[in-house]
Amino acid sequence: MTVLDDYSSVQSTLDLVLRHPLFVAALQLLVAVVLAYFGTERWQRWRQRRDFQYQTMSKLSATSMELFVLLADMLSARSNGGLVDWNNLAWSSEPSEKQRQYISRRTAFHALEAEVMASFTATEIMSEYYALDEKAQTLFDLVQSGAGLIAAQYEPTQNDFLKLRKQVFGRMVVEMKLLTWRERRALRKDPAWAIEDHSGLI
Repeated sequence: MTVLDDYSSVQSTLDLVLRHPLFVAALQLLVAVVLAYFGTERWQRWRQRRDFQYQTMSKLSATSMELFVLLADMLSARSNGGLVDWNNLAWSSEPSEKQRQYISRRTAFHALEAEVMASFTATEIMSEYYALDEKAQTLFDLVQSGAGLIAAQYEPTQNDFLKLRKQVFGRMVVEMKLLTWRERRALRKDPAWAIEDHSGLI
C-alpha cells in the first residue's frame, strides 16, 4: 500500500465521520450553544445597561421636580412679601428647615452628574442637564435678590426649566429605545418635545 493509498483511506474515513448524522448533530449543537452563550451575554449586558439608564432617569425625574417645587414655593413666598434671612438663605420663619431642604435637593441633583454621564451617550443629554442646573441657580438667585419680586421675573425661567426637563427626558427615552421606531419618529417631530436630533439615535 502506497502513501497515496493511505492518504485516500484516511480522507475517506474522515469524510464518513464528518458526514455522520451524530457528528453533524453534535456540531450543530455546539454552534447553537456558542451562539446562545454570546447572544445571552450580550442581551444581559444590554438589559443591565437599560436598567441602569431607567434608574438614572427616574432619579433625575424625582430630584429635578423636587428642586423645582421647592424653588417655586420659595419664589411664591418671596413675591408675596415673605421675609428672607439672608444669612441662612431661608425664610426667617423656619430658616434651618428651608436651608436644609434646598441644600439636600441641590446636592441630590448634582450627585446624578456622574450617573447621567455614565448612562447616556448623547451629548445633548449632558448639555441639557447642565442647563437645568443653570436654570435652578438662576431661580435661586432670584430668591436671594433684595429687590421686590414679581411673578413675571421668574415665570419665564420656570418655563425654561420645565421645557429643558421635558427635552432631556425625551432624549433619554429615545436612547433607551423604550418606544417603537415610529413612536420615536413622532416624538422627534412633536414641537412640544423639541428634541430634533441628527445623531442617528432616532
